[in-house]
Amino acid sequence: MTAPKSVSAFSGLDVLTHSLESLVAQDSNTITDALAEKAASVILHNLVECYRHGDNEAARKVVHEASCAAGMAFANAGLGIAHSIAHQLGANFHVPHGLACAMMLPHVVLYNASKSDFALHKYAEAFKKSGLVSNSMSDRIAVKRLAVQIQHMMVEMDCPQTLKSFGIDPAEALKMVDTVVDGAKKDGTFPGNQLCLQTKTWLHCTNKSLNKFREEAHLCHRKSLPSMPGALL
Repeated sequence: MTAPKSVSAFSGLDVLTHSLESLVAQDSNTITDALAEKAASVILHNLVECYRHGDNEAARKVVHEASCAAGMAFANAGLGIAHSIAHQLGANFHVPHGLACAMMLPHVVLYNASKSDFALHKYAEAFKKSGLVSNSMSDRIAVKRLAVQIQHMMVEMDCPQTLKSFGIDPAEALKMVDTVVDGAKKDGTFPGNQLCLQTKTWLHCTNKSLNKFREEAHLCHRKSLPSMPGALL
């Protein structure tokens, strides 16, 4: 209750990452989906309130419960490439774990959804169940809205969205790209990413996704996601 506000923001965004990654992980199932969907909905509705009003015990209670639910989901279903790369950002640039996950999450969601109908539908279904978009909305638009929602939450909680805005020199970040790529490939969370295992093109998938991330926020781009008002560096 008395911790810095950033602790609530970063840890809550980690919960959201646990939820959305476990939804599309290799070992996801009906039970883990139910836990992940509920946890994601709770975070989407309540995390910013926890950040703004740290004394709101009711909001903190339900977010704490969501954290446990998401933990049970990913402990059984697995995680994915948002965590694989976030672990490297933490090790090499000392980015707090939950923040590193949040930097990666919208881009990983869009990448997975662009390559896999399975991921596209599961992300969209979870977001629709949260009540934040209409059930009649197409899955593709719903996923784009989900990515935007994550970034809006980060803005509302004063979270840096790029390494540059975190204080990392872009030139130094670019020097570490190969190190980040190699570490992500070896990370224990990487095999859980449904897309790579389905396509059986691990190296191709990793390189494609990380090439995309180089061009985007994680390595200091100035391009915003659809519907976001301007660059968020």
